[in-house]
Amino acid sequence: MIQRAAAAVLFAAIVVLCFEWGVMMLPFRDRHAMAQAFASRPDRGYPDYRLFLADVRERTQNGDSIAILVPLRQWEYGYSDAYYRASYALAGREVLPLVYPEHPHAADNLRAAKYVAAWRIRPPAGEIVMQSHGGVLVKRR
Repeated sequence: MIQRAAAAVLFAAIVVLCFEWGVMMLPFRDRHAMAQAFASRPDRGYPDYRLFLADVRERTQNGDSIAILVPLRQWEYGYSDAYYRASYALAGREVLPLVYPEHPHAADNLRAAKYVAAWRIRPPAGEIVMQSHGGVLVKRR
């Protein structure tokens, strides 16, 4: 009988101590402020990149192929983040990586792209369509 009571007390203590009390306050917080904080979290290191991609989206059409050129030249050390963020922000367009995990450079994608979105790096030759937020959108063909 004592063992059951001790087990029940210990179980109750574990539940009380491990419960996330902050979760209980979520319905009473300002949801608009939380939504803004969560939306900007992926861009906390590079807020200009999000704004640049929004401008690229305005200047291009669905179906356009856009190669992403950023200073980070290794997939696992930042290029993948920039590429996936661009894929999300430029939904409807064909976003082409210029760096692959298996291959350091993907020259075929550069040749296949109609546009190159170069952010904080010198763009390749082509017609400059837009310059904003540290980036340049270049039309290749």
